[in-house]
Amino acid sequence: MASSMICGLVAAGSLVAPTVVFAQDAGADVAVEEIIVTGSRIRRDTFSAPVPLAVVSSETIRAGGNTILGDALMDLPQLNPATNGQNSSSTLFLAGQSRADIRGLGPSRTLVLVDGRRHVFGDATSPAVDLNMIPSMMIERVEAVAGGASAVYGSEAIAGVLNVIMKKQQDGLELDAQVGVSDENDGEEYRLSGIWGGKFLDDRLNVVIGGEYARQEPVMQRDRGWAYPGIRRNNTLSPAAQPIIKNSRSNTTPFGTFQLRGGTTPYAVTLDVRDPSQVTRLSAACAPANVLATCQDESLFYTGTLNALQGNVERGSLRGYADYRISDNVKAFAELSYARTEGYGIFQPAFSQTTGGGTMPVFLYGDNAYLAANNATAAQLRGFWADAGLGFNQELPRRCRPFLDRIRRPRRLVDP
Repeated sequence: MASSMICGLVAAGSLVAPTVVFAQDAGADVAVEEIIVTGSRIRRDTFSAPVPLAVVSSETIRAGGNTILGDALMDLPQLNPATNGQNSSSTLFLAGQSRADIRGLGPSRTLVLVDGRRHVFGDATSPAVDLNMIPSMMIERVEAVAGGASAVYGSEAIAGVLNVIMKKQQDGLELDAQVGVSDENDGEEYRLSGIWGGKFLDDRLNVVIGGEYARQEPVMQRDRGWAYPGIRRNNTLSPAAQPIIKNSRSNTTPFGTFQLRGGTTPYAVTLDVRDPSQVTRLSAACAPANVLATCQDESLFYTGTLNALQGNVERGSLRGYADYRISDNVKAFAELSYARTEGYGIFQPAFSQTTGGGTMPVFLYGDNAYLAANNATAAQLRGFWADAGLGFNQELPRRCRPFLDRIRRPRRLVDP
C-alpha cells in the first residue's frame, strides 16, 4: 500500500513539472520578392503609384480663376498648349473648343475619359474631346497619365490619358460667378456655374445636377502692339535676301504681277511694294534694300491684324447624375449631359494669289493714294480709266464696288 502511494505521488509530480524548451539556432533570412499592389483602397502618394499620376483637384481649378478647364490644366508639365479659347478661333470648325494635348503629340493621341469611360467627341473630324462640354463645378478632380497607354485603350492613348472624375455627392445648392477682363480692358470673360444635389426616399435615391454658362469676348490682333506688325520670311530670290523682314506685310509677293484686265492679250503691271518709285512710303526707315527693325511703314497692309487672338465664344453645358440603391448589393445609376457651344472664327479677308491666266483680273483704283504720282503705273492706270470713259468715282461696275468697299474698310482699322 505504501509503495503504491509513492508511485502515485511520483506520477502526479511528473504532471505538474514545468516543461523545459531549448532555444533553436537562428536560421538564415529568407529572400522575399517585391510585391506590387496594382489596386488598393489605401490612399497613396501619386508618385508612388505604379504609373505616376498628376492630379488636379476641383479646389485648384477654381482657385486658378480660369473659365475654361483646358486653361486650368496648362499648369501640368505633361500638357502642351493645344486648342483653347484663345487660339481656336483661327482654326476652321474648332472655334470655341478646348482640347488636351499630352507631350505635344496632338489632341487626337490624348484620350479623355469621364469617370473612366469614353466621352463623345468634340467634332466629327477628330476623336479629341472638347473639355468645354464638362461643367467645371461638377468636377471632383482630374487625373493625367503621361505615357503610352495604347495597350489598354488603343491608339487614342499613345500620348497619355486624361481622366475627369465627376462628383457623385452633393448636399444643397452651390453657385459660382466669375467676371474677368484683360490688362487692356478688353476680352471680357463671364462665367456662371452651379451644382445642386441631395438624397431622397430614405437616402436610397441620390441626385446631382450641375450646369455652366460662359461667354468670351473677342480680342483682335490689331489691339496688341506686339502682334500688330507681321513677320514674314523673305524670298531667297529677291534682290534683298534678308532672312526675316520685321514689320513686313502679312502676305504679298514683291515680284507679283497685277492683271488689270482680261482678254487674249492682257497687259500686266508689276508693283514692287519695296520700291519707293512705285509705292509712296510714309516712313523713310523702310528702304527697299535695307529693311530695318524700325521700319513702320503704314502704307503696307497687314492682313494678319484682322485675325482674332481670342475668339468670340458663348457656351453652355448641363449634366446630371442619379443613382438608386435597390438593395445592399445592387445599385442602378444614370448619367445625362447636354452641351452647346457657339464659336465665331474671325479671319483676315480672303485674297487672290493668281490671276487665272488673265481670267481673274485684280482691279486697282486709279486714284490710289499710295501710287507715286510720277510712277508710270499710275499714269497707265489713269490712262486706262480715261480710255474707258470712266471717272475716278466710277472705275468699276456696281457689282464690284461692295467687295472693294469691304477691303477698304479693314484698312482703316489698322491705321494708328
